[in-house]
Amino acid sequence: MKSDVLIHAEGMKALSSQLDIVEVERFITLLLREPFDYTDWQKRFIRRQNS
Repeated sequence: MKSDVLIHAEGMKALSSQLDIVEVERFITLLLREPFDYTDWQKRFIRRQNS
């Protein structure tokens, strides 16, 4: 299992490879601003893909 530090580093690397620094900060702010249930989102996403 990956450590929290490694996950953090890889996540930031992934974000910064696709977004500039301001967009990365905006993305993180959006995540913190609104409650987000990844498990619920994933279930809905898979249902839509199978429809």
